[in-house]
Amino acid sequence: MSFVFGSQKQKEHSFLLCCIESGAVHVALVLAYPQKKPFIAYSVSKAVPFQETLDHARLSTVTLQALVDACTEIVAKGIPLVSSRRVQRGHIDHIYCVYGSPWFISQTQTLTIEKDSPVLVTQKMLAELLAQHISFDAFQTIRTDETDSVYLLEQHIVGTHLNGYAIETPLGKVGKHISFSVVSGALSKKFHSYVEESVSRFFSHTPCTHRCAPTMEFVGIQDTLVTENSFLIVDISSEVTDVSFVRNGVLVETATFPYGTSSAMRSFAQYAGILPEEVLGTVRSLQAGKLDATVAQRYTEAQEKTQKEWATHCGNILFQLEQEGGIPTSVFILGESVDFVSLQTFFMPTERIVSSHTGSPLSSVVLTSDTLKPFYTANEDVTSVHPLLIFSMLYVHKSLAMRDEKKGVQ
Repeated sequence: MSFVFGSQKQKEHSFLLCCIESGAVHVALVLAYPQKKPFIAYSVSKAVPFQETLDHARLSTVTLQALVDACTEIVAKGIPLVSSRRVQRGHIDHIYCVYGSPWFISQTQTLTIEKDSPVLVTQKMLAELLAQHISFDAFQTIRTDETDSVYLLEQHIVGTHLNGYAIETPLGKVGKHISFSVVSGALSKKFHSYVEESVSRFFSHTPCTHRCAPTMEFVGIQDTLVTENSFLIVDISSEVTDVSFVRNGVLVETATFPYGTSSAMRSFAQYAGILPEEVLGTVRSLQAGKLDATVAQRYTEAQEKTQKEWATHCGNILFQLEQEGGIPTSVFILGESVDFVSLQTFFMPTERIVSSHTGSPLSSVVLTSDTLKPFYTANEDVTSVHPLLIFSMLYVHKSLAMRDEKKGVQ
C-alpha cells in the first residue's frame, strides 16, 4: 500500500496498537510515514490463560492483566529500540485499541425513510435519522451488570438506495425515498474504561481510539489481497468465531458463533475422556501415529465429533448469510495462536467449508504473518505478528496518510 503526495515533506507518526481478542492480547509500537510502509519497532503477544470452564468475569480480569503485561514490555524493551527522538515514554502520538469477539458485538439494521417532498441529504440529516430510528436494544447484552452501559464503537452506512436506485453515498443527493443498512459495533462501557485505565498507566494523556476487528480486517484484506469484491472473513479466536460478509466491496454483515480453538479443545477432551491440558500432546501423538490402534480409534472418533460441532456452527452461520442473497466463494481465515496453527486442520478443517445451498466447497486461504510480510517492515527482533495486528496497522497507516494529504503536510 502506498500513498503519493508529490514533494510534500514526510511526517512521522508514532502510535501504539492494542488488539484484544478472546485468547490473546497483541500490542505493537509502530512508526508510520505516508510514503513508506509502516514500521513495527516492537511487538509482543500475551496469551490469555486457557480456562477449563469459561467464566466471563475471570476472562475479563486475565485479559486486562495480559494488556498490562504487554504494555510493560513495550515500555521496557520496545521504546528504547526506537531511534526517533520523538518517541519516548508518554509521547506516543495516539493509541488504537481494536476489539475482537467476545468484547464487542455488532448488528445490522435496515432503515427506510419516506418524505412527502424531495429533500437534500446532508450529514446532519443522516445523523438525526440514525439517532431517531436505529435501535440499540440488542447491544444491551454486552453490559456486564445493571450499572454498566453501552459504548458505541462505530457505525457504517451500507447498501444505500435513493428513489429506488443503488448509490455509493446519499450525501448531496435529493430524493423522497431513502433506504440503507447500518452496521454498528459496541462494547461494554465498563470494559472500555478498564482498557483505557490499563493503557494510561504507561501512556497518560495520550488520545485513544477504539475500533472493531472486522472493520480492520475488511479494509486490510481489501487493500492488500483480494482481486474480487465479494468474500468472507472467518476470524477464529479461542472462544468465538467471527464471520464477516463482504458483498460488492462493502462489509454488510458480521455474525458470531460461540466456538473457537479453546471450545474445540474442551469438546475433544470430553469426548476422548482426557484432561484439557492433555489435548495438545494427544493431538501430536495421534498425528504422528504413535498411539495404540484402539486408543487411536477412540481419539479419532472424538476428533470427528469435534469437527462435526465446528461444521454445524459454521454451517448455521453460512446458512443465515445465504438468506441475504448468496455468499461468496472465497474465504480468508485468521487464527490467533500457535494452538490454532496446530489444531486448525485437526478440529476445524477450513478447507471443508461448503456452501449450505450448493454443497460446494469454498476457496479458503489461511492468513499468516508470513503471508502479509510484503506490506510492512519491522525491527529484526520482531519475528511473528498476528494478522489482526497487521491489518489494524495498515488501516491506521492509510487513515493517517489520507489525513495528512487532506491537511497538506508541508
